[in-house]
Amino acid sequence: MQHATPRRIEGFASAALAESIRGVSQRWQRRTGAAFLGIGRRKRQGKLADEWCVKFYVTRKVKHPAKTRSVPKSITLSITSGRQRHRIRLATDVVAVGDLKVRCAPLAYIYNENSPAEQGAATAVVEKTPGGNRFLLAAGHVAARNLVVANASPCEQILKLGGEVIGALSFAPDLAATSVDAALVTLLTAPFAEFLRRVGDQPVTTICPIDEVHASPAADYTMLSWFTARPMCFEGLATDTPVKYAVGTVTFPLLLHFDCAAMGGDSGSLVVDEENRAVGMHILGKAGSESFCLPIEKVLEACAQGGSLQIVY
Repeated sequence: MQHATPRRIEGFASAALAESIRGVSQRWQRRTGAAFLGIGRRKRQGKLADEWCVKFYVTRKVKHPAKTRSVPKSITLSITSGRQRHRIRLATDVVAVGDLKVRCAPLAYIYNENSPAEQGAATAVVEKTPGGNRFLLAAGHVAARNLVVANASPCEQILKLGGEVIGALSFAPDLAATSVDAALVTLLTAPFAEFLRRVGDQPVTTICPIDEVHASPAADYTMLSWFTARPMCFEGLATDTPVKYAVGTVTFPLLLHFDCAAMGGDSGSLVVDEENRAVGMHILGKAGSESFCLPIEKVLEACAQGGSLQIVY
């Protein structure tokens, strides 16, 4: 057993960090009533500090909780790396996320013909191997109506702002089985890039591995959403986050948590790093302050259907 310092957390794999949180989650969720836990950067007076902590995500903060329900000042985690186990004691932080839901808006970019009020942003154009077919990647609750139906029908039309049909639903991974809220759309109109015009737009063709995200917590990130580019700051990794869908409550094993002025209609927005590499897909958040994203690696893997997907724009 070795003891690690907070400065060394960046060197651990994200999966190892998530497992260390799961090792303490059940006990502390039961005791404090927290919705879920995570690990990330501590916030002091509204600003992110270069200090790692265990995050308790709650609906709202309570000024004077009962002693038996209070969040501890620190928690010891056991992190496995290779054949070694490391024990590390971290301070805690409480994050109020409200009634965390997937939110859509009627003023965004694309939507399913059967759910015109549930609109979101296009994520990227992807190419499948083998075959070379290209698709538009989008959030599943936007293109496949995951909030209202368990299985949308293939070929449901997808429209863009203004009512123009741009394509049809091609595939959506089994949400209950994969915990990936995404969908592929077959585009009917070229050029593909027309559907992804953004402020300061540059082609995004590579991805940033999730382990590199928490390894560089102070890096700058950007949410690309419907003609806008919004700055983001990495806050941490959220584990086992429960979200309600038509199929029931889906638990996301690992989400990337960012400090960002997200809003309804941002669903499906692509998050990129300083090198313009794809990092994640925004799927839910707290309006004006929090963004939770699926790692783009997981999204592409779940949508590949036995092949592989590469972002081409």
